[in-house]
Amino acid sequence: MATSDSSEGQRELWNRVRARLKAGVGEDVFTSWFARLELEEMLEDVVHLSAPTRFLCSWVQSNYADRILEAFRLDTEEVARIQITLRVNGQARPRLAQPAAEPASPSQTAAPAVAATPTPVSQPRLVRDNSAAKGDALAGSAIDPRMTFDSFVGGSANEMALGVARQIAQAVTNNTVSFNPVYIHSTVGLGKSHLLNAIAHQVQQADPTKNIVYLTADHFMYHFIAAVQRQSALGFKDWLRRVDLLLIDDMQFLQGKSATEFGHTLGTLLTGAKQVVVAGDAPPRDLEMLDERIRSRLSGGLVVPISGFDLDLRKAIVQRRAEQSATRYGMHFPAPVIDYIARAVVSHGRDLDGAVNRLVAANQLTGELITVPLAEKRWAT
Repeated sequence: MATSDSSEGQRELWNRVRARLKAGVGEDVFTSWFARLELEEMLEDVVHLSAPTRFLCSWVQSNYADRILEAFRLDTEEVARIQITLRVNGQARPRLAQPAAEPASPSQTAAPAVAATPTPVSQPRLVRDNSAAKGDALAGSAIDPRMTFDSFVGGSANEMALGVARQIAQAVTNNTVSFNPVYIHSTVGLGKSHLLNAIAHQVQQADPTKNIVYLTADHFMYHFIAAVQRQSALGFKDWLRRVDLLLIDDMQFLQGKSATEFGHTLGTLLTGAKQVVVAGDAPPRDLEMLDERIRSRLSGGLVVPISGFDLDLRKAIVQRRAEQSATRYGMHFPAPVIDYIARAVVSHGRDLDGAVNRLVAANQLTGELITVPLAEKRWAT
């Protein structure tokens, strides 16, 4: 294989390939799918690339491997295969993915670092029609069955967001709209996704005929670009506009043409008095990748912040998780341990859950009693 003899030569080759890809697919598609790819190595006839998320690995491997291969072969005809693996903490996993045309057998131990992406069907199947089987309405992105209003712990930091979420669920069930659109924002791990899941659960349980679509921004981009590739973008738009409740999570990751399409869909849904709930990590005005009109439309609805958790809320969350562990495993969390975790873990809710899970694992695996010294040791590691 006529590869470059140095890492510098490979970087120059990769830069040429990136330039060809950008020229071939356009700025928006390049930014969405290629900008975060990195060249790891060129070994024999295989080019090894890495991506920062499993979704990106699967999507690019399934949909653009041939285009990337063509771009490389303009310089190096001996290249026969492109493999894309997950990059963890800045480094790619050392395992080789299977060729796109030869998926690995489930029994193979050296599995690809990314999950296989199902072949897109002619129309997305995220929306329930009245004859659909139970559960289809929540098939957009995975809905976590644990994320309900009952499992959400309220406090001063999130009481407004919780109240609005409950009101939305009730209004959609009663075929009315209270606030529209609703935009919930906070830093990571403070409960935005939990509230979106809880709204979807309550509406679905109250009225299984409702068309509910819950999508992360990544999945919105996936379905829109897949529809464009299948030349069915109009069908995709019509499909989205038939929903009763649209929930979009991780709005900060929406970009390119799919962000523009979201703006069109948002306008149509609002005109038709359909409920839209969006969650992101910053207020709408700070989402610079969105068109000013979309930011204005989101800001013109109800914008609900969730602030950092105070000590009382952190303690309530730890207490709830401890009670759940007591019910499941029969273990006891002494009050001083709950107090220690609430005071020591000040970042966000997921870290509180993680601290409790570490103690549960230590107790189950080693038989150690749950004490403050154990909590100190497990949180420090």
